Parts: sequence; C-alpha cells; structure tokens
Amino acid sequence: MNFFLDNLKSEFESKKNTEIAAKQKVYIRDQFEYYGLKTEVRRQIQKPFLVMEFLPEKNELEKMVNTFWGKPQRAYHYFAQELAYK
Repeated sequence: MNFFLDNLKSEFESKKNTEIAAKQKVYIRDQFEYYGLKTEVRRQIQKPFLVMEFLPEKNELEKMVNTFWGKPQRAYHYFAQELAYK
C-alpha cells in the first residue's frame, strides 16, 4: 500500500498549483488542504491507479480507503471515493 500511496502522492505533488490551492482552501473555509488540482487534472492523474490490475484486493480496500480519507488533502478524499466505487 505504501508504494501505491507514495506514487499517487508524487503524481499529485508534481502537478500541484499553489495559486489555485489557496483559492480552494479559502472557498472551503480552511477545512482541508489542497494541491490546487482541477477535477479534470486530478482524474487524469489518478486514472492509471484505477486500472483493474492495479486495484487492491477487496480485503485491503477498507484499509486503503480509510488511509486516503485520513489524509489532510482533499484530492485523497476524492480518490478514496472513486477507489471505493471501482
């Protein structure tokens, strides 16, 4: 799971936009941290992580979703939702 998380984090951070992130954080009243990724960019980044052969086993899914949901950045929360949906 750490490999999965580290790679996703690396991808999110490589595309972060601090200007957009600041606006997103203000809009949501400082409830979450942001990478400043627009939805289309975030979905492009996470697309390879949601391919069937890379999805976690069902017995690992709950732990992974909880791990992503526990992160301060909102992008991980969105990813956790889409991972659970897949």
